Amino acid sequence: MALRLISILIAASLLGACAGADYPGFVDAAVEATTGTDLQEQAEHRQNNVPSRNDNGAVTAAPANTVSSNIAGPSLATPVAQSDARSLMDVLNFYQNWSALVVSADYRGAAGGSTMAFDNARRDISTQLLNIGFDAGNMAQLTMRPGVDDSDAMPATMDNIRSELRRINRTADEGCLVYFTSHGSPDGLSLGATGLITPDDINNLLERHCGASPTVLIVSACYSGVFARGDMAQENRFIITAARSDRTSFGCGESNQYPFFDACLIENFPQAEDWLDLARSAQGCVQSLESNLNLNPPSAPQIYMGPAVRDVVLTPFITVTHGPPGSGS
Repeated sequence: MALRLISILIAASLLGACAGADYPGFVDAAVEATTGTDLQEQAEHRQNNVPSRNDNGAVTAAPANTVSSNIAGPSLATPVAQSDARSLMDVLNFYQNWSALVVSADYRGAAGGSTMAFDNARRDISTQLLNIGFDAGNMAQLTMRPGVDDSDAMPATMDNIRSELRRINRTADEGCLVYFTSHGSPDGLSLGATGLITPDDINNLLERHCGASPTVLIVSACYSGVFARGDMAQENRFIITAARSDRTSFGCGESNQYPFFDACLIENFPQAEDWLDLARSAQGCVQSLESNLNLNPPSAPQIYMGPAVRDVVLTPFITVTHGPPGSGS
């Protein structure tokens, strides 16, 4: 999996860092630990006894009742009671009434030229969300370049970010997913060449439009760890970021298909068991890419899990393919 990505990236020399063009370099700071409730404990409670669904939507038999872990260390397999598992219909329809906002918030590559990396990620992450059961009617895509592909993505402005999340939450209020891919700095996320989205901006957005609902926030950008600490780290949120708060991420060059972190999420989505498994798999994938390309310091993607969102994070994905993601350009 990671080796296939590595060969593609080396062939294209795709090493652009995802920092805002005006930010000079790295910050040398202490290692920022993954936060939230004990992820080893959470992984030990992951349930694998829910039936799966094939490409035609047919339900297939479930494996024996076990829980397992992909956390570093010995694999775990412990019997669980049938009553501990969510019902099949609950899992199949779990994300039907969730809202999803996916935003590509820049169009510039690491050297200042144009890149499709962020828009490719927006489009193909949206496809992966459909594949795990999100309803297209409850999703919205925003871009800095409307019309760049065959989606109906609106312009990525702060007003549209607020209004679209408000709109889709009117009819899909059981949970919230918000995904940003862009450049970043220690102050926040780039919104085009001149705009900035700060952690306070995102915190206010989520508090106003997602409230106490289970919320998944994914931020792919340099220094995006700033979105996984402080007031952002609330008990109903699961947050995944592409980098520590003092590190750049990679893969935002003009010829990239995706930033590294987005590529690793897209690559791992089809076989991920749940959100925690996806986050951990993306961490390992990014680490492998950066190690093989001798990129230092490593970006160190971050995970925060609030205690109130644990059950959501560990609810198994049931996937059905809606068609291959676009090839990008």
